[in-house]
Amino acid sequence: MDSELRLFPLNTVLFPGMIIPLNIFQQRYRKLIDECIRNEEPFGVILLRNGFDTDDKIEDLYSVGCTARITNSLPQQDGTILISSRGEKRFRLLELRQKEPYLIGKVDYPVDEIGELPKSLVSNLQEGYKQICSFKYMIEGGFVREIIPPENLGVLVDKIASASIGTVENEKLQSIVESFNIYNRATRVSEIITSTLEAVHHEAQIAIAMRFGGNERLN
Repeated sequence: MDSELRLFPLNTVLFPGMIIPLNIFQQRYRKLIDECIRNEEPFGVILLRNGFDTDDKIEDLYSVGCTARITNSLPQQDGTILISSRGEKRFRLLELRQKEPYLIGKVDYPVDEIGELPKSLVSNLQEGYKQICSFKYMIEGGFVREIIPPENLGVLVDKIASASIGTVENEKLQSIVESFNIYNRATRVSEIITSTLEAVHHEAQIAIAMRFGGNERLN
């Protein structure tokens, strides 16, 4: 069923379940956030095709994004707003309905095509998830004895993809978020696990070295 959604174009990809902090400083997006908070409604995060600028044309945006639910907001003295939001569900942008003061799109919410995944692929995803989480705990200075991957394969795939933000280029991440076929999405995520593991492993090494000896431990 089609519906309308306030849009927040960004130079990043958002996945369901992912936490995204934002510093809202433009007037039109402060208005967007105020209205979302007042009406208890989500907004749509959608990737810009060319950097940080948009002429408010549908051609400037990718066709699939993810809704974000505001979980916390903190107005600042300079008029900006710090917010934290959680990704909820994928949407497909059909057309732009409004351009002022911010973008509103006509969207729909396609349902995932769920099929049988090869056991080897599932095993690879589960093991990759456990390793990524283990390194994340090291970075944060924590420890957990047992890491249990999500049973829902869609959730598992999205969590691994979320951990790849900042490591994998946006175009590859966009190809994952815009797939409504679990098998295709899982296959694409399996292709980026190695680079993601290398990145979080390196971060963990730096974090541990800084806690137990400072910069000289890195030399």
